[in-house]
Amino acid sequence: MRRCLEAQSCSPQCSIPLFLLYNCSRLLDHQDEVYNIRIQDENSLDSRWTKLFNKGKLDKKCSFLAANIECDIFGAVRVPASFHDRYGDFLPSQLGIRCKKYLWPAKYDKAVRKIYDIGKFMRYYGLTVYNVALFEYYGDGLFEVQIFRDTAVECLYPKMHPTEFFKTTGKYYDEEDYILDTKSLELEKQISLLCFNACANKTDFVEMCLSEQNLNPHLQNLELDPSWEKFYNKWDDGSKVVLRLERTHWEVFVSWQNNRCSFGRGWVDFARESGLQAGDNLLLFKHNTDEENILNFCIFKAEAWSDACVEGTSKAEHSFYKMVYPDAAKEGHFVLPRLFSKKYCSRLCRIRQVDVDDRSWYIFYNVPNGYIYNLEDMLKHFKVIEKEAIVFSINSSNVMTARIFQKDGMEIAYKRRIRSAKYLGDEHWFLKPDLRSDYDLEEDSEHGSESSGGNAGVGNDMAENDLQFTITVSTLLIDKKTHGPFIPVAIHPPNRAWKKGDEVEIRTEKGSWRLGMVLHGNRARMSAGWNKFARDNEYQVDDVLSWQLIEENGTDVFIVTKVAPV
Repeated sequence: MRRCLEAQSCSPQCSIPLFLLYNCSRLLDHQDEVYNIRIQDENSLDSRWTKLFNKGKLDKKCSFLAANIECDIFGAVRVPASFHDRYGDFLPSQLGIRCKKYLWPAKYDKAVRKIYDIGKFMRYYGLTVYNVALFEYYGDGLFEVQIFRDTAVECLYPKMHPTEFFKTTGKYYDEEDYILDTKSLELEKQISLLCFNACANKTDFVEMCLSEQNLNPHLQNLELDPSWEKFYNKWDDGSKVVLRLERTHWEVFVSWQNNRCSFGRGWVDFARESGLQAGDNLLLFKHNTDEENILNFCIFKAEAWSDACVEGTSKAEHSFYKMVYPDAAKEGHFVLPRLFSKKYCSRLCRIRQVDVDDRSWYIFYNVPNGYIYNLEDMLKHFKVIEKEAIVFSINSSNVMTARIFQKDGMEIAYKRRIRSAKYLGDEHWFLKPDLRSDYDLEEDSEHGSESSGGNAGVGNDMAENDLQFTITVSTLLIDKKTHGPFIPVAIHPPNRAWKKGDEVEIRTEKGSWRLGMVLHGNRARMSAGWNKFARDNEYQVDDVLSWQLIEENGTDVFIVTKVAPV
């Protein structure tokens, strides 16, 4: 007899490990087989999904958007407070997250409102920081998920079976590829891409798909595409152009020869240091400046760009999201994410209507600038405000659907929103970076707080030469499965950086312990010995620990003091 449990069988005597996948397509496509499944454990994930689908029409309880914005936490995502208040106390010990045809086990930490133990789920679907997931909750701890990249477009889901994936390519995408330093160039590039596609209406841009010849270091220049004329006609021979991210910038110099404009000196350094590769699409745009020689940039990687160059022809539904920028409700138009407008241009031209909660409005898509117009009445009707999100979807018809999500990520109660005179949602923005990051999406960077690198829960009051910091203990630090905390970038031994294999001594009022260090890029993290140290000191979730680094007789020593439980 067939079972819907695909990876391995489950019995009451064995708990389900992290990497158990359930082939839910059978539950969807072969209802007759569902009724014949012999249920061994009524609380197992396959049993709960079977009961759910046996009811017939799925009863969706609520929906929310979530993103992992804590750059050093792997395999966890925080849910909105309003979801936790309504359902948190009733969630079972094991959750099920279904994405396309596979169901993945997960756990829920009520203390910090986080779904965790989803590391392999994230690796399989390639989730990184600032990717957004749309969670549909059906009750009994069961979710369905859609995933959106930092391009603001729903991802291309893997076709390889997960078992095969983790035998081959899955090992390449490991924890180091997910965790990003708040001061790293990779994080700056990712946020630039997100801001361009999701958080603003940028139309004054130029782009160029780069070939191997464009990146040849022996040529020392990049001949600019004629489509860049609106920018380079304002540049003189020998003038300097600044290409920038939020904090990092490069200087390249303009060269004119035979009425052709090129980037000359500085181009090779920029291409190498920014990580450009053949097939990547380099896009330049103006951001918060009127100066002609200062341009922001973002990079669409080759694999995403090549897929967007193939016109989408399937009848399946395809989605993207936009954050509501200032004055959007009054102006009533959005520019579509670049990849979406490129891939589905012909289909978008047929769109004449947007449906939201059984109401319809006339709209149209303008090809030259990539805008959808006539949204002002819809936005005003649902009282949409800045930093709320809208998920748009299209299929083979000429109707686009839209769903509106509050700032905290929860989908709005449409009828209640219309009646209410005041804003009912949480003011916390689900895409707001943690306090350790300098970034404040689409706001003046001068107002961002100075990053201290390092951990979730690391205090910001660390002076430049004061080797002290604080850590708030999370479930992930005491679950006996992970490494210890990251060390803030500014904390290191005198006159040198941390090295792989370094050992440190940690002292508390209960004694001393020797711990090993590992490196993730240029970031140090406590590893060997951490679990014993945490267990011996009986640390609990939300304990606040103060750390001070000193050197004593050539040994690096951390003095750890428990400040207070929250």
